[in-house]
Parts: sequence; C-alpha cells; structure tokens
Amino acid sequence: MIRRAIKRAATILAVALAMHSPGVAAQQARSFYVLNQRSIALTAEYWNPILTHVSRKSGVPLELKLARTAKEGNAIAELN
Repeated sequence: MIRRAIKRAATILAVALAMHSPGVAAQQARSFYVLNQRSIALTAEYWNPILTHVSRKSGVPLELKLARTAKEGNAIAELN
C-alpha cells in the first residue's frame, strides 16, 4: 500500500515536472535536495529509486543532493 502511494506521488511529480519543464531532457540533471532525517546512506537508499522512476516517467534527469549535516541541509533549504 505504501509502495503504491509512493509510485502514485512519484508519477504526479513526474507529470508536473514534465509539464513545467518541456524540453529539459536534453539539459543537465536537475538537483533534488532532501533534508535527511536519517543517515546519508539510508536517505539515498530511499530516495534514489523514487527519483529514478520520476526521471524515467518525465524524461527529466534528476540528481539527489544531500548535505552532510543537518546545519548544512538547513542552509541549502533556506537558499532554495
């Protein structure tokens, strides 16, 4: 049930991204920042399959970006 909800949310994100960024597929990968609440390895293990799915569906390459510390992550979030 949770996997289905994640796939549904990822598909919605892919459609929104594709509609918002037509023709971006030929460009560089878009950065996707996540405030990690777990270790970097566990956060990447969770998010990378989602971003791969969204990238495939939308045709827009996405790249996961993680900060090493919560302080760095908060600073990135404030800038974006």
